[in-house]
Amino acid sequence: MQKETMTIMGYLFRLIKKVFMSVINGVQGLQFQDRSEYIGTFILIYLSLGGGLVMMWMILGMNPTLILSVIAAPIWIFIVWVSNNLTKAIITDRKRKQEHKGRK
Repeated sequence: MQKETMTIMGYLFRLIKKVFMSVINGVQGLQFQDRSEYIGTFILIYLSLGGGLVMMWMILGMNPTLILSVIAAPIWIFIVWVSNNLTKAIITDRKRKQEHKGRK
């Protein structure tokens, strides 16, 4: 009985190891590092531009909730567009610098 239990447990552990290794090998080809770097940079730029815009309106004495409720969609679309373009520029510049370092 004990030998059979050990055989079954060994089989289960080998099966679990195979499953985890296949998942890890599958994930390695997806380049999560590049995608997560892009998303993280975009979020930081987007929050900075949006927060800066609202803070600027408050410093100028304007009511940001009134402005955002009246003309919100074009402003946020513009902020997303600018954030996306800045993120692309930053990521490509970063990659260019890394490639340049690799050549030296």
